[in-house]
Amino acid sequence: MKTQTLVLLAFLLTMSVSANAAAQQPPCPPTPGVPAVQDIARGRCLFHSTRAFGQDPGGPYASCAICHYGQDKTDHGVHLLQITNRAGQTIEVLRKTPSLLKATEDFPYGADGRFDSVQDAARAAILSPVEMRGTSISADQLDALAAFILAL
Repeated sequence: MKTQTLVLLAFLLTMSVSANAAAQQPPCPPTPGVPAVQDIARGRCLFHSTRAFGQDPGGPYASCAICHYGQDKTDHGVHLLQITNRAGQTIEVLRKTPSLLKATEDFPYGADGRFDSVQDAARAAILSPVEMRGTSISADQLDALAAFILAL
């Protein structure tokens, strides 16, 4: 009986440690051996993730895919955005969700052309207090996200 109890305790401890390690692993880890600027698989994961950037998974725009979905990669909706224009003023505006299908041809980015790269546009949406409400994003995450978007 003691042996069975010890085996059961060891099993439960192992399961607890494994579950805890899995819960602490960041979502969408880099693909081994693939540079971030070519990591389309990681970019796809980040695009659909509701927690990779510290955003509220229950929020209205918890992932890029909430607004950029379907065959056109857009919901065709009009949303309230908070932007900082080139004059440095932060204003709220209504903007239609752009399709991401021709991102390679749509330079500069943003409805008013205020972003020089897909990474800059993604960072603004992810960290915006009225869009995804993320709390952090790394350069490698931005590069992988851009690799996915530019491959659409």
